Amino acid sequence: MKRLMRKAYKWLSIIAIVFFIVASFPTAIFAQEMDINSEDETSQETSGEAEIDKLQQNSNDELDPIVQEDDIDIDAPKTTEKKVPTKKEKNLTASNQTNERAPPVTVDVRIELHDRTLVDKLTLDVEPFDIRDYITNYHGEGPVYADKAKAIHAIIRALETVENLDLKSDDFILDYGGNYIAEIAGHGEFTHGPLSGWLYFVNHEWVPVGVGEYEIKPNDSIVLYFVENYIDSTYTWFEKEAYEAKAGEPLTLKLNGSHETGTFSLEGISLLVDDEVYTANGNPVLFNEDGEVTVTFDKPGTYRLSATRTNSDGQINIVRPYALVHVSENEQPDKEPPVITVENIQDGQIVDEPELTFTVRATDNRDGNIRPVVLLNGEELSSESGTFTATLVNGENTITITAKDRAGNEAVEEITIIYKKPITIEDIDEAIHRTANYILNHLGVRGEWQAIGLSRAGYEVPESYLDYFYNNVESQIVKQLESGRIKITDIERLALAALAINEDPTDINGLNLIDLIYNSPTRRGGYDTMTFQGHNGLAFALIALDAGNFEVPDDAKWTRDKIVAEILKGQHENGGWSLNAHFSSTSIDITAMVLTSLAPYTDQPEVQEAVERALQHLSEQQIESGGYSEYFVGGENSEASSQVIIALTSHGIDPTSEMFTKSQNLVEHLLSFQNEDGGFRHTNDFTRSDGMATEQALQALVAYKFFLEGKGPLYRFTKDDEPIDEEETEEPEEPIVDEEPEQPIDEEETEDSDDPNDAEEKTKEPEQPIDEEDGSKGEDDSDHHDEKETTKTIDMGKLDENDQLTITVNPEETIIFQNNEKNRQSKLVLPKNLPKGTKLTVNKLAGETLPLKDNFKVAGDFVDITLKFPDNKTYDEGGFVLTLAVDPNIKLDEANVYHFNPDTKRWELIPADEKDPKNHTITVTVDHFSIYAVLAQAPEETSGAENVGKQQQSNNQANGQSRQAGNNDVDETMSKDGASVDEAANMTDERATAAGDDQTYKLPNTATSFFNIMSFGLAFMILGATTFMIHRKFAK
Repeated sequence: MKRLMRKAYKWLSIIAIVFFIVASFPTAIFAQEMDINSEDETSQETSGEAEIDKLQQNSNDELDPIVQEDDIDIDAPKTTEKKVPTKKEKNLTASNQTNERAPPVTVDVRIELHDRTLVDKLTLDVEPFDIRDYITNYHGEGPVYADKAKAIHAIIRALETVENLDLKSDDFILDYGGNYIAEIAGHGEFTHGPLSGWLYFVNHEWVPVGVGEYEIKPNDSIVLYFVENYIDSTYTWFEKEAYEAKAGEPLTLKLNGSHETGTFSLEGISLLVDDEVYTANGNPVLFNEDGEVTVTFDKPGTYRLSATRTNSDGQINIVRPYALVHVSENEQPDKEPPVITVENIQDGQIVDEPELTFTVRATDNRDGNIRPVVLLNGEELSSESGTFTATLVNGENTITITAKDRAGNEAVEEITIIYKKPITIEDIDEAIHRTANYILNHLGVRGEWQAIGLSRAGYEVPESYLDYFYNNVESQIVKQLESGRIKITDIERLALAALAINEDPTDINGLNLIDLIYNSPTRRGGYDTMTFQGHNGLAFALIALDAGNFEVPDDAKWTRDKIVAEILKGQHENGGWSLNAHFSSTSIDITAMVLTSLAPYTDQPEVQEAVERALQHLSEQQIESGGYSEYFVGGENSEASSQVIIALTSHGIDPTSEMFTKSQNLVEHLLSFQNEDGGFRHTNDFTRSDGMATEQALQALVAYKFFLEGKGPLYRFTKDDEPIDEEETEEPEEPIVDEEPEQPIDEEETEDSDDPNDAEEKTKEPEQPIDEEDGSKGEDDSDHHDEKETTKTIDMGKLDENDQLTITVNPEETIIFQNNEKNRQSKLVLPKNLPKGTKLTVNKLAGETLPLKDNFKVAGDFVDITLKFPDNKTYDEGGFVLTLAVDPNIKLDEANVYHFNPDTKRWELIPADEKDPKNHTITVTVDHFSIYAVLAQAPEETSGAENVGKQQQSNNQANGQSRQAGNNDVDETMSKDGASVDEAANMTDERATAAGDDQTYKLPNTATSFFNIMSFGLAFMILGATTFMIHRKFAK
């Protein structure tokens, strides 16, 4: 039994030792490959191996396969004992082999940037050479690609012909062991966007390997090119690289294309001749869908051809092709038409005189001077020595000039002249008449500004308005005085209306409206009503006091001098005024209203200086169309022109003067908004007539008429104004309204008015404080709110005790979210089909309470909105337009609007309809509500290893043309299609490449099995030794 045990112990020990040796052998070989034992080898070498050491310093890692396969022992003695060569000896053999290079290869090389040619077509004899000095941050050993001529050799030789391009500096970035061109002269991957980089074709075909791997062949044609967007980039080439043509004869060029998807279009590509866009009759000549274009060269010579095309993002999306055309002389019959020269007029010219004199000459290349035929609106004009006189009709006139030579070649030129007949007082009377009839017959007189405009135009205000007037006095003044919610602009407007209807504003049923102006009541909350509505209240206080030249006591709370001083304090550096001091940007309407109020006080030097600055500001802000455009009132609108006309005429300034004329003057601009029914549009985006725009236009037209007739300012009332004879007007019909006549406003309801300065609050800028009870500011109580896009403003810093606010909203209203803390505004435009009576609730949010992930940060405004429809109605048509302000410190292209999905607890990207760089806002269209915010992704740190991995991905795309750069960005398409932003952000680390299912790159697992086996062997060895010791002990 003991003998049996001894044998078992012996064999177990032998097995353990053998197992350990077998497991250790591959590890030793692996360590030798990685030069782990290089120091031991060096210590064993003799001094005679110094030259081999030097060769090893210059060797390249790519020689390792040669070394591993070569079993020849250099200079080994001929003995029967086989000697294993050292690595240095193998490197020496491999280095000697590189000296036996392949013969030169003749190829063509051309290098194209996206917008110009870097290296024109070259024919080169290319030999292989060591490219180590060209590789960026190369730390390997030995020659690189020195044995056979590769594409990189040809490309380097071509680039050496470029002046001031140092290929051994940062001008040329060659990566991945010389197999990947990352950048040339500042153009490289990601320099022109996330999809930019270098690609190359050989013989107009895609090459599936890198530039260091492709072995060139005789007569290869290599095109290296740079693209801004490799996904939207079509490789193009001419069917022939050399064309022959005759001067004056048509030549058809054919363009071919290639795209990795197999789908591409050649339509819309512009032909370049000597790098200039080829045109015909002033228009670029484009290739058709078949890639063909026909051109004619007039003069002999050699021309270089190329092409270009730009996509909707402004990126050039084709590779510049190349060809030459040799044009020879051609004696052909005369086919060149005469040349027409016109002086003193030009196409599109606008004139204000009915007669126009101009000259015309026609010359031919063979016939010399020839007689032109000139037609005005189809009628031939006679001339003396080429001088023509045309009598124009009002509006558009067409002048057609024809010249024909003896060969029958004809030239025709057409010029459009617009004659704008100066506006006369008769034209103004007609416009006033049409506007007044629209108010009387379509709107019905229920508002103060309608009554004021009709009265100042000389029309009798209907008696029915008196009921509205006294109801408004009761509801807007008497009851609001009792509630402490009185608004100074209501008092001022009703005082002006009282004058218009021959009522005494100092005694309206015992109520003195004038006293309430200069002794302005204190509003609930301690606010002085005179300043509560900003410069609105101050300006119309002066206008109302001066309208009837009312006396103001010296001990009044607000004298005229105090009001003027308060107004002057609010003027901005640019000369304009804003609603109040809380707004950094000025308003055209507010500036005009203030100017109107200051007209009687220009004898004071400080007032005159302020007025001159304001006039200059209004002139500079006038746009080319002759009007004004402001973002938060819907852009270009008629009301701004109306207010400026009223302001200018109050100072005796002609609104049609050169100072206020661009392509049109102010009056022409205003009249361009009048509809056929006599009403006026708010903006050209809304074609229907608008109540507020119409009543303000009527006052502006009357103000201009007063200016022409020398009657003074619009709001200066006298007893000489008599109503126009009723027989001169059309018989008013019953007003066409869609709802019951307006009832007196109960004190529990919102404080609205049809005051244009209140309208300024609605459409321009919100007033400073917020009403304690209804939360909204300046809501429009226009009798025709369903005919106008109105505006409501919510002060996000003045919500109720529950940090929320609920208001009633109407179709097509604009809800402005005012952020006074950040001094910016966002807005929501409601759809026109929204059920009336819908309730909108805004909940207060704080940036630090938003459920953000680590890689997101707040980049602008955020809102939490809910809608409740009346009578349990539903609305699923969408069409809500939300505009959120972006933090001025955040780049607009880095910010996006996101919606928080409460079900998935993730932020979802909302595609932007518009990113407005002027106002630094983003506009989106949404169909439901909860939390919307402007967010930006915070930058994430990336390790060097990750960066290398991502570069390697881009260099090994299975799908990828021979593109030099990959896409390391978040998959934006997936985000837009509904994947959450968090998921999209994680894609960067999860996916290995942009395309292909087999492209996931993993760390090599070569060492794992070696060390596992070695561990088992060591364990067996210890077990065997222990067993042996026990055996010896028992043996003793």
